[in-house]
Amino acid sequence: ARRQSEKGFVEKKEFVNLLVRKAVLSVAATHWIRLDIHWTHPAWPCETLFIYRRRGEQKRWTEEDRTIIKAHYEQAARETLLSLLPNKSWSAIKREARSLGLQRQSRPSLLIDECTTWSDWQFCQAKGIAPNARDTIYELLSCQTVTISSLHNGERTLKEQDTKCDKSRSSLTPLLSFFA
Repeated sequence: ARRQSEKGFVEKKEFVNLLVRKAVLSVAATHWIRLDIHWTHPAWPCETLFIYRRRGEQKRWTEEDRTIIKAHYEQAARETLLSLLPNKSWSAIKREARSLGLQRQSRPSLLIDECTTWSDWQFCQAKGIAPNARDTIYELLSCQTVTISSLHNGERTLKEQDTKCDKSRSSLTPLLSFFA
């Protein structure tokens, strides 16, 4: 069974190598990565996936971070602290503040939940998606946004940003079918 699964992986890898000229992976926000796919077929436009990763970047606390917490934790609004520490979630900030012996009165935030970082929130605002969204986001020519779950279900839920775009079917659709 192991050889069969290895063979399947090799075949899938070769299939992808036939179709993809270049794939570029970068960090879009603390919990979001960006994958730009450059297809080999000249008629297929470049496509972008924004993929949510549960663990995100986990940068160690610096003395500068701790100084910010000491100066602002007890009085500043949650959004202020998050903007000062853009890659830290509110739960991480609270945990670090407790380790420093700091306390504050509980004040709920109307905008940002405990697990969302400021960079995640800004990313979601720029993309027009809910801050608690966890589905992979797909973009074609900067004019269509589709969630991968909707492609798997055969739906085409689109957010149009530019009506002059080519509304042709995504190059990713047959590729996703191959891996399903």
